[in-house]
Amino acid sequence: MYDSHTHTNNSDDCTQRLDGLCVSAIEKGISGISITDHVDIPSSEKTKAYDRILQSHKDVDEARIKYGDKITILKGVELAEGFLDKEYSKRILALPDLDVVIGSVHSTFMGEVNDFYSKIDFSDFTEEFLKSYFGKYLSEVLHTAKNIDIDILAHLTCPLRYINGKYHGGINVNDFADMVEEILSVIIERNIALEVNTSGIGSFYGEYMPPLKVVEQYFALGGRLITLGSDAHIAKNVGNAFTETKEKLKSIGFTEYHYYKKRTPVGVKL
Repeated sequence: MYDSHTHTNNSDDCTQRLDGLCVSAIEKGISGISITDHVDIPSSEKTKAYDRILQSHKDVDEARIKYGDKITILKGVELAEGFLDKEYSKRILALPDLDVVIGSVHSTFMGEVNDFYSKIDFSDFTEEFLKSYFGKYLSEVLHTAKNIDIDILAHLTCPLRYINGKYHGGINVNDFADMVEEILSVIIERNIALEVNTSGIGSFYGEYMPPLKVVEQYFALGGRLITLGSDAHIAKNVGNAFTETKEKLKSIGFTEYHYYKKRTPVGVKL
């Protein structure tokens, strides 16, 4: 098993050291992990994101020596809102020895909502506002997919983890089917992988990101590049629900999933 989306204390929202991730992954029989610490463009200067990624990659170099052939440890980055500062994004993308670049959207600014959506209290917003907000999020994901040099599109529909899962907002992805299809069509055309993010499984949300019906839509459109990401911020979550997820992907029709090495997809039989 290969987990293509994990975080360490070099992400500003995480205190987990890489050693702990490696030990947990080895104990679970996971073959490889990609360390994809955060670069969130809106807060990149404040969090010193560039320096954090340099340290992240240095930690990977040291861990490779320490753990030898017990596990493959890959260098990555999760670049969020890369379209807001293309020069900063280019600086990140120019880092040497990158194995994988994950693209995501963590904050959609709209009116009074001007923070990471994980920090917003969505309980008092109208249904109309929530739909407009989620639509704007999808438009920013589409812009990312079209314009940023990424390998994987991460946790599509992620705001619903909070809008629906935490605050019971009741937004239906089906109402945005056309926008979702456009995003999926673009990543297929650009050979960008769709991540099946398992962080919601076993949590208050209890759902994949994107939902499996979107993964089925991706498959029906011809998409075959797919990755598994736990989005682990603590060691015990590495490879979260991967065994059952692989079976669900096989039932959809996938015969393999992928991880990235030197920014090239490597197929793994399901």
